[in-house]
Amino acid sequence: VGRGSVGTDMNVIPVAAIERIEVLRDGAAAQYGSDAIAGVINVVLKNNYEGLTASLTAGLHVTNMKYKVPVLGGALAERSQSLNDGQVTQLDITKGFRLGKKGAITVTAQYSERGKTNRSGEDNAPTIYLGSSGAFPATPMGQVQNEFRAKLIADDATLVAQNKYDRHNMVFGNSTSRNIGLFFNGDVPTNNTSKFYFAGGYTFRTGTGFGNNRIPVSRAQQPLNTDGSLLYPNGFLPAISPNIQDISAQLGYKTTINKWNLDLSNTVGQNAFAFRVEQSGNASLPNGTTQTEFEAGKLSFLQNTTNLDVVRNFGEVSAFKNFNVAMGGEFRFENYKIAAGEANSYLGADLKKTVPTAPLTIGGAPAGTTLALPGSQVFPGFQPTDAITKSRSSVGAYADVEGELFDRLLIGAAGRFENFSDFGSNLSGKISARLKLIKGIAVRGSVSTGFRAPSLHQRYFQNTSTQFVSGLPSNTLTVNNDNPIARTVVGVDALRPETSQNFTVGATANFDNFTFTIDAYQINIKDRIVYSGGFSRTLLGFTADQYVGINNVNFFANGANTQTQGLDLVANYRLKIAENSSLLLTAAANFNKNEVTSVNSTDLINSAAKNDPTTNPGSWFKNLLFDRQQQSRIEVFQPNTKFNLSAAYTVGKFDLNLRAVYFGAITFLSNIYTDAKKTDGTFWNTQFSRDAAGNAFIDQKFAALWIMDLTASYRVTKNLSVSVGANNLFDVYPDQIYIDPRNATNTLDYTAGRDASNRGRFLFQPNQGGFNGRFLFARLALTL
Repeated sequence: VGRGSVGTDMNVIPVAAIERIEVLRDGAAAQYGSDAIAGVINVVLKNNYEGLTASLTAGLHVTNMKYKVPVLGGALAERSQSLNDGQVTQLDITKGFRLGKKGAITVTAQYSERGKTNRSGEDNAPTIYLGSSGAFPATPMGQVQNEFRAKLIADDATLVAQNKYDRHNMVFGNSTSRNIGLFFNGDVPTNNTSKFYFAGGYTFRTGTGFGNNRIPVSRAQQPLNTDGSLLYPNGFLPAISPNIQDISAQLGYKTTINKWNLDLSNTVGQNAFAFRVEQSGNASLPNGTTQTEFEAGKLSFLQNTTNLDVVRNFGEVSAFKNFNVAMGGEFRFENYKIAAGEANSYLGADLKKTVPTAPLTIGGAPAGTTLALPGSQVFPGFQPTDAITKSRSSVGAYADVEGELFDRLLIGAAGRFENFSDFGSNLSGKISARLKLIKGIAVRGSVSTGFRAPSLHQRYFQNTSTQFVSGLPSNTLTVNNDNPIARTVVGVDALRPETSQNFTVGATANFDNFTFTIDAYQINIKDRIVYSGGFSRTLLGFTADQYVGINNVNFFANGANTQTQGLDLVANYRLKIAENSSLLLTAAANFNKNEVTSVNSTDLINSAAKNDPTTNPGSWFKNLLFDRQQQSRIEVFQPNTKFNLSAAYTVGKFDLNLRAVYFGAITFLSNIYTDAKKTDGTFWNTQFSRDAAGNAFIDQKFAALWIMDLTASYRVTKNLSVSVGANNLFDVYPDQIYIDPRNATNTLDYTAGRDASNRGRFLFQPNQGGFNGRFLFARLALTL
């Protein structure tokens, strides 16, 4: 989910530094510019804080993971794992200080450490030491297939027992992480109407995330000792352990001149992400190269924004009451860098090293040879051809007017002009209104247009990564949009800005202890930037000497137009039960529908030469550009319905908080066109098991579920409180990912690509509240 977008990591800001979070759900590009295409999140930091607060939180997952695996004969065997993992320790300290007589600064420090979680199943690969990776090798001449496979499995089982190999060889869950952060926010008044303000922070994070296990039989990925033996005789589990640094600083000045409120500010921020690969190796390097750790390159992004905003409330102007005018300008500078990794992290494509494949019998000779995969396993380093430094600048100006008519009707209008040094200009507009019907009830609505320029990341990111496709390793090359492969061979256009149309209408009610809002919205996005499907080297016509080790190519493109329609409802009711007790009930619901209204192809992509009707539709360029799986990630792979119900009860020194969250059903669709048929009515893809109607089981619907959280707190003293709680109190897991019964361990008929379980190791999808199970925690909080 979110492929093709550039995310914002909110974890950089310690929660303890936040006073509140404000959400503007209207399209706001006319006020805030590019990236506010569907709204704005405003994180308000604590300010003018006096005193000290500190909290210490500790917790871990205490869960029983139940799942099923197929066994020979077609039955399903019940399995379970009792797990205590994902330990969390977090310390937060916030302290306020005075600066001079009237100034203030609030400083928040945070340290957090989290252990890994693992919710993987057992590897059901047919063999571990003998044969070939993730499938059976070809049956030798003169032998009977099933007899050969049965002996291969038996011999391999002997080696598995001798080496005490554990088929539970993956880590599928949260990575380990360690965060250290410091944030500050403050101001220094210069007079009654003017002040300097400042904010900023620094965060350093590291951790370890694990890739797919490389089993011993996967010889193309195995580094070798000088004598030709495996450096990792029992395989290895490579990991990425990045170092991430975030730094930001803001300085501003507010003042009032002739009843105009002026705000001049400059904000700068930079993120640097250095990739370090561990527990790995580069199989294409000379035998005896025992390097297992690699510096694989670095990404960095810097943004500097200067803003000038002026606001004035003119009071009554003609028929308008409280007529408000705001206007301003912005200058933004951005810089994006990719730095190459050390040579050993990416070398190999030009070396064309040949390595022996695994034997077919115990102590036997290798069955043949294969080309070693280039680069460090799990993440081949950024190459010099990937390295890049690109910058751009933009300027923007906006105007916003708002006024109230007849003490009932609030009308607003805004417009913004932006010019980007690499994409030209855009004009966005917005009209909004709010009408008071009777005391406590109002209706509101808005119409706006939006704009989002392609990020520098989307334009220039390029690297090679190892992905597992149908249970087998595949090196995927992501090329930037300007690369000839994308522009000439495939035939996509240069990246264009995304544009949007936004419509909202809603109502609010506020009666004493009861508040209610309802809002309907529609967002039409044109030229949405997406990450393409994988184009195989065969389809692209690569020769043997071109892009050695690369199996697939992906890129960014303005691949789709989408429409989002939704309804948000929020209700709050506060009830005083007794003199020292109260109850706050909150209910929120969201219903939405996301639809890909069209796929934006080109004449070259749609040409007959690239879409042969006599071949599998899954190989057609117009289908690969934004394939069925990519479309499903937008349309059905996220819950279209979500409820959030909570109750907060206070009695004396006790607080009890109960929350229940409902996640609607989701659907997974394979990127392979499971329903495609030949002219004779038979399926192109016959590897899938199907129901009576011919629907492939790999295309799977996951039922809706409820997850409940409970927290109890007690105020020991005026300054000290203790809390205990459970997230996912009843240890709920989503539906299990389908595993084809024909892929049971020891089967003589095995094809990893029959299901989406990655050889039985991926058990759950993450999009309905995660799959880590119950989390128990305790917290101490001190206020001075």
